Amino acid sequence: MWRYTQRFSVLRPVTVCMPLRHAIALAALFLALYLPGLATTPPLDRDEPRFMQASKQMLETGDYVDIRFQEDPRYKKPALIYWMQAASVQLFAGGDKTALWAYRLPSVLGAVLAVTFTYLTASTLASRSVAIVAAGVLASSILLTAEAHIAKTDAMLLAAITAGQYVLAALYRGERRRHHFPLFWLALGAGVMLKGPVALVPAVATVAGLAAWDRTLAWAKPLRPLIGIPLMLAVTLPWFIAIIVQSDGHFLQKAVVEDMLNKVGGGVESHGMPPGYYLAIIALTFWPGSLFLPVAVAGAWLNRAEKPVRFLICWALPVWLMFELIPTKLPHYTLPIFPALAILTAMAVTDTGAIAGQLSRRWSKVWGGIWLLLGIVLAVGLLGSPLFLIEPLTLAIPEAAFWSAGTAALAVALFSTFAYWRGDVRSALTAAVIGAAGLYVLIFVAALPALQPLWVSTRLADAVSKASPDRSSPVFIAGFGEPSAVFLLGTETRHGSGEQAARYLDAIRDGVVLVEARHREAFMTEAEILGLQPEAGATIKGLNYSRGDPVTITLYRAARR
Repeated sequence: MWRYTQRFSVLRPVTVCMPLRHAIALAALFLALYLPGLATTPPLDRDEPRFMQASKQMLETGDYVDIRFQEDPRYKKPALIYWMQAASVQLFAGGDKTALWAYRLPSVLGAVLAVTFTYLTASTLASRSVAIVAAGVLASSILLTAEAHIAKTDAMLLAAITAGQYVLAALYRGERRRHHFPLFWLALGAGVMLKGPVALVPAVATVAGLAAWDRTLAWAKPLRPLIGIPLMLAVTLPWFIAIIVQSDGHFLQKAVVEDMLNKVGGGVESHGMPPGYYLAIIALTFWPGSLFLPVAVAGAWLNRAEKPVRFLICWALPVWLMFELIPTKLPHYTLPIFPALAILTAMAVTDTGAIAGQLSRRWSKVWGGIWLLLGIVLAVGLLGSPLFLIEPLTLAIPEAAFWSAGTAALAVALFSTFAYWRGDVRSALTAAVIGAAGLYVLIFVAALPALQPLWVSTRLADAVSKASPDRSSPVFIAGFGEPSAVFLLGTETRHGSGEQAARYLDAIRDGVVLVEARHREAFMTEAEILGLQPEAGATIKGLNYSRGDPVTITLYRAARR
């Protein structure tokens, strides 16, 4: 049984202020974690290009109320992230609607803000030494690092949620500052404008949990909900009213019934998983900080009488249980509790008591062994990636990228685990965070761009650009419907069958069609009936990783006369 020899000695309120050395350390961590690969990683099917394309269409049409992917409405999420992406493209890319990195900048900003508010929350609940450790653990988590590189809502949503939780933590600890009231309600409003009512869950769960635990809500009076809720509605209602009117109510049907309620009622889009799913994957999603989770969780329970620990439990536990019970599950759904887990981890690591003495040596070795095994699996996966890129995927892959990344993952796992087993927890954490940052740089800068067979849409766009640099007509695709192709080839890109591709090429004599191998026979048969002589161009072979199927796509143009 795990025992703590003393209560967390770090639990003392301090003035919330970030020392210069901490600011420099976090800035360096942000540069290493979130910027590499931002411009070179191709669009990641399927969600990311849908977000980018919808934002791109806002810029093309000037309509910032209706959200669309080509002609189809996208009413599952509110508009704020699309506005932020469109603004980023205008401000930082000069309106270049093909600049991938500009669409991803709001996610980078979201990750930075989430880590910063986690630092402020930890400073409020504990101390600056806890805060910098918590910030490092959250910043380097594999899930947040991934979300920072993807142009969708989750990193910015985490920023909004963590901002609200920072205010709650300050009020619960007895702090009163002028910015707390507006920050809390504006953060909730931003969260709703990012992902709907689900953004309110962490704050509501925390307040409700503490009310049940303490049997009082006197500490929350400065929130003044009678004034704050109208402030939040002032942020959210204008767009919601506009989209409901413009869509004739279809937005509510899509967002509330088809998206939110269906996810609660059953697994949606093959994402159904049983309870326990998030517990099973936490070692990976919270990696590398997951090495220290057992002692953090045990310490939190044994020290639950402490107000800061109680606050973090009420933040993390109800939200965790809710997502475990909802049938539809995706790995990033539990991201809103990661700041709480990071702070609990930091409290355990920075406690003056020896962690090795607080945790049964046997259980320490068992969990360390599990974490080491996970690191080995990551290393083997990176080292073995080139083995999957063989016939029929014939592209040459620079293996050095994968060997470097795999070796780095193995080194992080070995050094951190052995330090953890020795009881040198701080060295283990330092190695884990810094090592993870180095590993991510290798993955995003070297390994991911080298996975050419996965980036089918990017290679199709390059082939079309070379074959028809001055084209004015849309590209027609038969048999490959990934959203990334639409983003890279243009909003007017058309899709259909092989027969329709032949008819399109007959009607648009200077057009370009892309035909997947399974549609080739129908395409050629229809072309013969039409008296059309298609001229084959580049053939792209790759892997449609969204479906797990190999694809072979050939570019055709009408034979020149």
